[in-house]
Amino acid sequence: MYYRKGISRRVIIYLIPHIDIGSGKGHGCIKGNIINKAFSHRICNFCSLFRILAGLQHEHGLRLAEVPITADYVDKPKRPVVAHGLMVLNGVLRLVGQYRPLFFFGLAGLFLLLVGTGWGWWVVVVYGRTKQLAIGYALISVLLTVLGSLSLFSGIMLHSVRGLLLDVIKPQIPS
Repeated sequence: MYYRKGISRRVIIYLIPHIDIGSGKGHGCIKGNIINKAFSHRICNFCSLFRILAGLQHEHGLRLAEVPITADYVDKPKRPVVAHGLMVLNGVLRLVGQYRPLFFFGLAGLFLLLVGTGWGWWVVVVYGRTKQLAIGYALISVLLTVLGSLSLFSGIMLHSVRGLLLDVIKPQIPS
């Protein structure tokens, strides 16, 4: 691996310590050409060591090999696996249904509605050319249009209900 020493690399190296992805720490390092966000000095030191080894590899013509490993975890997991999976699924469903319904349902519904409408237009064009109705394409068009409409209006309704609930829950501020 050879590291280019251009202006873009210098800018990236300058910006990495200032980027914070939620770790609360501003440490960063570069491993290969991939920017890795580090959460401790230990990882940054490892990346620096990796950079030195990669430089030595380039200078002396050494090869890098991947070695398969096996990991045995002797400690029991903190949570049962199925319960943890259900907690993650619950978090995703809460994000979709309660926090961003217009984004998830509305955007997907609008996309399906546009694809269904475009597909329906194609059915009309085919019928105009051949004077035969493409029944399969027409059914797909109807299915996509109905699903898109339902999803779009579900997103709008969930967004409206969410707004009403937030207005009720918020304390009324006297003017």
